[in-house]
Amino acid sequence: MTYQEKLDWLRKIFSNDPRVRAEAMNAKIPQPLFEFQDDLATALKELEHDRRRN
Repeated sequence: MTYQEKLDWLRKIFSNDPRVRAEAMNAKIPQPLFEFQDDLATALKELEHDRRRN
């Protein structure tokens, strides 16, 4: 799973649409999603930046 695919999955998890969230929850995701905490932190910052832009 690429970094972009992981980021897209996180976007779905935090979606306001319950159907989109349900789809993400049912997806098979490698565990751990991010190997390093810094990668997760960077992804969450990108999501926050996206929300502010919209």
